[in-house]
Amino acid sequence: MAPRRSSKANITGWLGFIATALAGLCIVALFQARGSQRDTRNANVIVALKDAQLLQETAQNSLRAYLLTGTPDDLARFKAASAPIEATFKAVQHATRGDATQSKRALQLKGLALANLEILKHAAAARSKRGQAAAVALLARSAASVESTNQLIALMEGNESAKLFAENAEVKSSLEYVFSFYSLLVLLIIAMLILVFFLINYERSARRKYEGHMEDLASTDALTGLKNRRAFEARLFEEFERSARNGNPVSLIMLDVDRFKAYNDTYGHPAGDEVLKIVGRILRENTRGTDFPARFGGEEFAIIAPETTSSKVSTLGERIRAAIENEPWPDRKVTASLGIATIASELPHGNELLEAADKALYEAKQNGRNRVVYSTEVAPAVKLEPLAR
Repeated sequence: MAPRRSSKANITGWLGFIATALAGLCIVALFQARGSQRDTRNANVIVALKDAQLLQETAQNSLRAYLLTGTPDDLARFKAASAPIEATFKAVQHATRGDATQSKRALQLKGLALANLEILKHAAAARSKRGQAAAVALLARSAASVESTNQLIALMEGNESAKLFAENAEVKSSLEYVFSFYSLLVLLIIAMLILVFFLINYERSARRKYEGHMEDLASTDALTGLKNRRAFEARLFEEFERSARNGNPVSLIMLDVDRFKAYNDTYGHPAGDEVLKIVGRILRENTRGTDFPARFGGEEFAIIAPETTSSKVSTLGERIRAAIENEPWPDRKVTASLGIATIASELPHGNELLEAADKALYEAKQNGRNRVVYSTEVAPAVKLEPLAR
């Protein structure tokens, strides 16, 4: 149950991180939306003011040209420019809603603009009725009104620009704070991911080591440190399969400690165990890296020699026999008998190879012990099968 609780805790933690990250994104989006909304309003006010000022100047210039020339085209341009002035200043008033000061100024600006527009219209009418001089006099009266209008427009534009700058600075500062906070949060998440990755890898490595250790314990003879019979039989079958693919020989050595029961009876089981340990060490020291020494059972040992011909395996067997004989044993001299069998080309059943080596071992013991006998039997070729368990 503990791992399950840990898993739930991990899931809850990750969900918390995800929720926090999403909340941060929402906050950033909110700041951006608010900033964008403010920027849009300020920009709309500035654009409306510029449009209104441009229309008023266009109407003023068109009327001035008409007063000088009296041509219908100049009069038509004046009327075209003056027609949307009222609507344009209403747009300014609409754009400033929500800001009491600017709305008040927009209302004042609208009044000035409409008053000036009336003067311009009177001047245009006076040109045709009372002459150029009267019309120019009326146009001069509108100069003060135009100046007041332009000053008020400049004031409103400056106010909107200042607010735009201040609001942008505020949004920028807020965004910088948010980004700083979430940058730290991202770094923390990355650090936690690295830690989790490390812990997962560490746990996997520890599990592999533990499983390997347990596998070694299950396949190792506790007394001698050699592989046990179970591991030996599995390895022998693997070597048979490999030899079946590449056609190389497989040799097997069976070894039995001579008169081991008498040694146990005379010197005791602890002394007998020590003999088996020493034999295991001698096998490790005198076999190649590709060989597979194992304790077969009791005082009997086996060595698999892959890709080894009869002459080479006989030399290996004699070296092992001599090493056991020449070992400085603590109580009395210990010897061993060895039986060897080699199978090339077509492979027999694993037990048949074992029987051939075991018969050679029996012959070695019958012929006086402390010797190596090589089997000359040729096992019959049968289909490769797993070793009997």
